[in-house]
Amino acid sequence: MSSLAAARADGYYRPKNFDPNKMEVRPSDTPFDKPFKVVEGERVGGNKIRYETPFHVRCEGCHNMVAKGVRFNAMKTWVDNFHSTKIWEFRMKCPQCPQRFVVRTDPENCDYIYVSGARRIFQAKDCTD
Repeated sequence: MSSLAAARADGYYRPKNFDPNKMEVRPSDTPFDKPFKVVEGERVGGNKIRYETPFHVRCEGCHNMVAKGVRFNAMKTWVDNFHSTKIWEFRMKCPQCPQRFVVRTDPENCDYIYVSGARRIFQAKDCTD
């Protein structure tokens, strides 16, 4: 196997005299390895992701509209299961005020539920009618 093909196989190039025991171990800096800390009743740290609003919502703090497709830095946590599907919760801050949004996935209805901090502006139609 050529060296280029070997690099493509696992994503790393290792020379012939490579010894994995001589490698130094560095601590991971990814946010997925960091545990949660509770500061003043709120979780800090943990799974940080980019969340994009799937529909138009209105903030309950400042009553401004947050349009569909606005991206947020959010905290992602696993809350519960629906059969074998995980229910995820996303926590983020309003861009105009200090209000916090809490959004959960709803695998039963293939939708998102705004638990607190914001409300949907346009409700989805019932597909069964």
